[in-house]
Amino acid sequence: MRYRLVFTLALIGIFSLGHSQSLDLSIEDNQLIVKNTTIYQLEYLPSEDFQQLDWQEGYAYYLDGSSRKFDGMKYDPELDRIQVSTEGHILTLLPGVINGVSMETDESITRIFVKVPLDKPVFMEALSVGNIHLLIYRRVKAEGLDMYQRSDATQIKIDEQEAPPVQFDEYIYSWGMKGVEKFKPSKKTILSLMNDHAEEVEVFLSDEGIKGKNISDLMKLFDYYNGLN
Repeated sequence: MRYRLVFTLALIGIFSLGHSQSLDLSIEDNQLIVKNTTIYQLEYLPSEDFQQLDWQEGYAYYLDGSSRKFDGMKYDPELDRIQVSTEGHILTLLPGVINGVSMETDESITRIFVKVPLDKPVFMEALSVGNIHLLIYRRVKAEGLDMYQRSDATQIKIDEQEAPPVQFDEYIYSWGMKGVEKFKPSKKTILSLMNDHAEEVEVFLSDEGIKGKNISDLMKLFDYYNGLN
C-alpha cells in the first residue's frame, strides 16, 4: 500500500509538472520580471505575417500574481488586445487587467506580450527577455484603414472589397532598471545601456557586424547581453 501511494503521488507530480506554466511574468516596482523554465523561440514577424497570427496555447498573468491557462490565445493588433478561447467562448483581455501573456508551441515559448505603462497601458511584444528586455510596439497607421466615416460621425462603413494588409508603425523599446525607454539605434546608446558588460558587447558588435536598425541583429545582441547576466 505504501509503494502504491508513493507511485500515485509521483504520477500526480508528473502530471502537474506537465501542465504547469513554463514562465513567471510580473511587474514589480515598475520593473518587468520574467523567469522561465523552458526555452524561448521568439522571432520577429513583419507586418504581413504579424497580423495573421494563429491561435496558440498560452497563459495569462494577472495583476494579483495569479495565472490561467487558455487552450487558444492570439493578439489582435488592430485593437491592441488579447483574444482567448475558453469553453467555446471568445474573451478579450486588455492591458489594464493583466501583466502579459505567453504563448507556446511544442513546449517552447514563441510569443510574449507584456503590458507597458506609457501614457496609457499598451501591449508590446518581447523580442528578448532578461536583465534588459527588448520590446516592439506596433501601432496601426491610420491611412492604412480602408474605410470612410459619415459626416454625422455615427457610423463607419467598410469597403466590401477584400481589405488590404494593415500597415504598422514600429517602435523599439528597452525595459531595464531605468524603466521603459524608447531605443535609439546607435553604438553609444547600446554601450551606455549595457555598461556593465560594455567591453564584451563592443567586441560582439564588431565581430558580428551588428546593425542597430536591423531588428534581427538587435535580438541577437540583446540575447547575447542577457546571456551574460
